[in-house]
Amino acid sequence: ISITGNNAIEANALVEEGVGDKFTHYLPTEGTICWIDGWVITKPTKGKSLDLALKYIDYMIGDEGQTLLAEKVGFGIINPAGGGGYTDAVKERTWWYTMSIDEFPVPLYIMVTEEDPERRVNTWLEIKAQLGF
Repeated sequence: ISITGNNAIEANALVEEGVGDKFTHYLPTEGTICWIDGWVITKPTKGKSLDLALKYIDYMIGDEGQTLLAEKVGFGIINPAGGGGYTDAVKERTWWYTMSIDEFPVPLYIMVTEEDPERRVNTWLEIKAQLGF
């Protein structure tokens, strides 16, 4: 079995099913995709709300938050100090998960959707209408 890309969850599942020694995880030399989640603090955020938002972000990118993210979700992390949260299966088979993005061994490509402002606004208006707003 050969698996490409960033599949920590699949690596764990294959090991748990007893076929961990029967698959190879590899990165294509051409590169792989990179998923990005973004957080936003809106401009009017002030006071305690701003303080809590900053603390949340600090925690999530800090050692403990990144370790838990690696352990519980299996996604790639931005802080290599969190690599201890990955199982041995992930560390052995998707070794690049514990690397700094600056040292990633192949090109990373960020998926960007085409922007359709009208569709986004209409979808949001439909959601609000269903909620009674």
